[in-house]
Amino acid sequence: MDLFNGEIVAYEMQERPLFPLVSNMLKKALARLTDKQALCCTRTETGTTTCLHIGSS
Repeated sequence: MDLFNGEIVAYEMQERPLFPLVSNMLKKALARLTDKQALCCTRTETGTTTCLHIGSS
């Protein structure tokens, strides 16, 4: 999610939180970044991964 405007940058859904789920989502999110943007990712104990899009367009 873009912290500036609340836009969803990338998402991926699967039945279980396996590595390809996170890997595919990160690839999509990283492909949209510019030089002035960053990606902050966290993962919970239950396996939920959240990536926040930080910076201006």
